[in-house]
Amino acid sequence: MKKLIFIALLLFALGCDSKKETIEYPPTTNSFILPQQIWDFGAVPKDCIVTHHFPIINPHPDTITIVDFDADCDCTKLPETPIIILPGETKLIKISFDSKTYYGTTNREIGLMTDYPTDSLQSIYFTSVASQLPVTIRISPVSVAFIPGKEVQIITIENLVVTDSECRLRIDNDEILTVSQERFTLGRYEKIEIEVRPVKDKISDQPIYSSLTLEVQREDLFRVSIPIKIVSY
Repeated sequence: MKKLIFIALLLFALGCDSKKETIEYPPTTNSFILPQQIWDFGAVPKDCIVTHHFPIINPHPDTITIVDFDADCDCTKLPETPIIILPGETKLIKISFDSKTYYGTTNREIGLMTDYPTDSLQSIYFTSVASQLPVTIRISPVSVAFIPGKEVQIITIENLVVTDSECRLRIDNDEILTVSQERFTLGRYEKIEIEVRPVKDKISDQPIYSSLTLEVQREDLFRVSIPIKIVSY
């Protein structure tokens, strides 16, 4: 049953546009509202860490606390608890996935245990195709690191087939990165150079892992994650 629910959520997520808009949420007995309950990393390079921030909304008049997480593998890194979410507040929960030792399709469920009196446990999900990259599009380099004195990095994306590719670069919800072009079309064997920059006032002194997600639409839609590491800035 869990597998069927996971597949249904994945299909729903891929069919949704992530445009930001004002939404009035109806009353709920759930502890949180999860606008994005599942994230598809797509293809993830080998031995890399990718991240995603799940937005979680407290629609209730009382404070709610995430007291613990329940993850089913050590490949997932989660924030420290407790996490307090004020009434009406939206909190971003960062999850990191390490593709080391993983190959092929990987589906994971993360339980959020809260102090809410009813329905205190909710789940978020992510999926990936670990250590496998598509042969129809080339990203170079496959991962990016920012070091002192390097304020911009160039990523080259090349279409390796005769079919036009509608592309979109998705920035994570924490918005610590900017790209020179988010949407573009690549013709047959065409390539494009994209500038990637960290947002200075959102960067700490500690190393940060992030990622971009390239979404490619041909006959079918597929995704490729581009791991980003900001060592110092």
